[in-house]
Amino acid sequence: MFDPLCASRKVLIVFAAWYEWFPSPTNDFSGFTIRAGDNISATVIADSLTSGTATLINYSTGQEVTKILTSQPALCLENAEWIVEDYSMGGLVPFANFGTVTFTDVLAGTSTGGIGPAGATIFDIVKNGRVVGASSSSVTVSYTG
Repeated sequence: MFDPLCASRKVLIVFAAWYEWFPSPTNDFSGFTIRAGDNISATVIADSLTSGTATLINYSTGQEVTKILTSQPALCLENAEWIVEDYSMGGLVPFANFGTVTFTDVLAGTSTGGIGPAGATIFDIVKNGRVVGASSSSVTVSYTG
């Protein structure tokens, strides 16, 4: 059956870079453009328990943005995440088919050392019986529909 109302709807796809200093809400990196397939670097440094710096570089476009955060809630300095997640806007929005995203050369640490995915606790996203995988220096997330 053909539904002309549904056929006339356009899908809006939006990519956004954002940060979250938990438990505060998320905030966008304004003016930073992202497209599917871009090669992006992210560096986050906790300068103290209540301040830090987040820098993104989009190697595909040459853009760079830095956000300096001060007077934030105190960090526990125990967690780092490489994540692809759904978001909510008054409720969860439909999860987008993002294909495959690979985080490479990932490391969380302090000035005295770090840990990569192989030494971390991995929380798997399971959908339709399929699981996300990790190796010694990368995390790959694939949409399974």
